[in-house]
Amino acid sequence: MAYEDPQSLLARLRLGREEFAQRLLTSLILGGAYPRWNMRNTPSAAGVEFLRALDELCFGQPGEPAAVFVDELDLHWRHEDERGVAPDQAVLWDDRGGWTHGAQRRCALARSPSIGQDVV
Repeated sequence: MAYEDPQSLLARLRLGREEFAQRLLTSLILGGAYPRWNMRNTPSAAGVEFLRALDELCFGQPGEPAAVFVDELDLHWRHEDERGVAPDQAVLWDDRGGWTHGAQRRCALARSPSIGQDVV
C-alpha cells in the first residue's frame, strides 16, 4: 500500500492537529494507507518493532509482538446510561488483552463537597 502525501491529506480533509497526527501514526504503524475505523489490522514489521519498543518503555519489558492494531476502536456502553467511546488507537493481544490510547485532552469540572472547591 502507498502512503498518502501528508500535505495532500491535510489539504483534502482539513484535519486538526490531533487527528492529523493520529492518521500519520496509524499509517506508519500499518505501513500503508489509513484504514477504515474500528477494523482489525496487522501492523507492518516496522510497526511491530515500534509497538514492541513502546510496550517496553511503558511496562519495563518487551511483550510479545502486537497481534492486532485498531484505529478508533469502538467500545460499546456497559449499560444504557453510558455512552460508547472510541479510543484513538488500540493494540490487542490474544493472551494478555490490550492497551488503548487517546490523544485528546478531556476535562470535566466536578464539585468536591469535602474541600468545597472545584477540581479538574
